[in-house]
Formats: sequence, C-alpha cells, structure tokens
Amino acid sequence: MGLWEGVPLRDIVWLARPTDNVRRVFYYGYHNDDPKQRFQSSLPIGRVLEDPPGHLPVILCYKLNNEWLTPTRGGPVRMLVPEEYGNKSVKWLQRIVLTNNPQANDTYATWNNDTVSHLKTCARFIHTRKKIKRGEPAPITGVAQVGFSGLSKVQYWLVPESAPLSENDPYFTKGQWKAEVLPVCWTTKSSL
Repeated sequence: MGLWEGVPLRDIVWLARPTDNVRRVFYYGYHNDDPKQRFQSSLPIGRVLEDPPGHLPVILCYKLNNEWLTPTRGGPVRMLVPEEYGNKSVKWLQRIVLTNNPQANDTYATWNNDTVSHLKTCARFIHTRKKIKRGEPAPITGVAQVGFSGLSKVQYWLVPESAPLSENDPYFTKGQWKAEVLPVCWTTKSSL
C-alpha cells in the first residue's frame, strides 16, 4: 500500500491542445533495448478525460509515500491507472501519443491476453507446508483479489506429488475440492 502523488493525465492532454479527433492515448516506457520487452499500453481517451463514478483519475506519478520515485519503482515518472492490472501502469515513462487509432497497442495484447477487462476474482497461495501428514490440518496463506462478482470461498485440493492426474479432466472438475476460510488475524503495534 502506498500514497501515490502526481498529475492527472487529463491535465497534460489539455496542455497539448489536441486539434484532431482523438480516440486513444498510447504510452511507452523504457525497459531495455530488446524489442520483445517493450513496455507499452493504451487507454480510451474517455477514460483519461473523465473518471467513472467511484474511480480515481489516471495520473502521471512522480512520488510514492512522499518520496521521489526511484528507478526500481518506475521513476522518474510512471503511469498509474488505479483500477486496472499492473500492465496498464507503465514504468519509466518515455512518451505519450494521442491517436485516432481505435485499437489497443498494449504489450500483453500481442500475447493473446485481454487487456481491457475489469479486475477478476482470483486467489494466490503465498505459503503452504511442503509435507503434510494424512488427516492433519493443512494451513495455507495467500491473497484473494475480489472482482465484481465478489468472493464466496477459496477452494483447494491436495494431491500427492507422485499421483498421476487424470488426462480426461483438464479442468480438474473431478478433484476432491475443499473450501474453508479461516478468519484473518491482524496484529498491529502502536507507539502513542
């Protein structure tokens, strides 16, 4: 978590005084000289100029937690698109192009990824024990990201590493899935 500081991208767009019909904003960041590792993305101009209800503006960031952005964090300037996947928040920003081109130019779009859908619900395990005895509880820690549909449960299925998986069940629908979410325990320290 952090407090990002910057300038709304729409302010920069208006400073450019566009005179032609603009459909998208293309933006590019520097990673290295390998053309296969280009950092680029795009947004519809409507998203840049107007914020949907409840959303923060797209910003050009130069500070994080009151500190100038370091190169590790994408400095000196990076794009930040709050409600999107990280690939939209391009680091090491080099240039911004206003275009009438209706197509996305996103790096990940060329790899057959959906670059415009809203965030989806998913779970990622952070820690699991390497060995668990039969019948013993299996503590798993992780992170759940909640999309529009919400989160009702997180499922898991324990399978011995040596057990063969069924070839005619590519989506693991016949697995013995379990769903149990324990309450989160937060610990805080305060020095008042």
